[in-house]
Amino acid sequence: MKKIVIILAFIATGCSDNCTEIYDVYKKIESRKTNNSEDALIINEDTCLESSGQYGTIRINGNSELTLTSQDVQVQSSIVITGDGTVNVEESLIVNNNIFFLGENGTVNVGKGIVVGHAVDQGGFGGEINSCTFASIQILDPGVSSNQTCDITFDDCQTLSDNSLEGYTYLRTIESSCGLEGYDGDYLYKINTTSNR
Repeated sequence: MKKIVIILAFIATGCSDNCTEIYDVYKKIESRKTNNSEDALIINEDTCLESSGQYGTIRINGNSELTLTSQDVQVQSSIVITGDGTVNVEESLIVNNNIFFLGENGTVNVGKGIVVGHAVDQGGFGGEINSCTFASIQILDPGVSSNQTCDITFDDCQTLSDNSLEGYTYLRTIESSCGLEGYDGDYLYKINTTSNR
């Protein structure tokens, strides 16, 4: 009888170590530097970040989508969209120089107003700029359309970022063993306090 009690106690103790938590998983988004040391945001996959306010350049590769939330965005140099990518700015967008549309069907969506020097249809495939309150575009190439619309909707994307270009973008929610919270390489695990188990 003693052996059975000891075995049951051991099993009960072993089972108590199976603690799990619900975690939100974020992936690191790294800053990049251009040759002239301006801060550049280079996007190769769909990304959502809280705006840091100012950027040197923004480059969207392929059909990637960038969403910048929370505050106005000022780009010191230019925005380059190489394919049919999209730039979404929840507030206003000021581009000191140009927006280059290098591929087919590039799109810029702005929740409020936009100011840009030249909207360039570099590849001859056209592009689209949508804004709500105003659009001040000094030169608008014939292939680029500028539309005033307040029907622009922005996905409620979950983001974490600091004040630099480095940040973390939400990937998914998982259930895993306790004690996982924190940084692990390119990933950040935060305990989800809103999930209903």
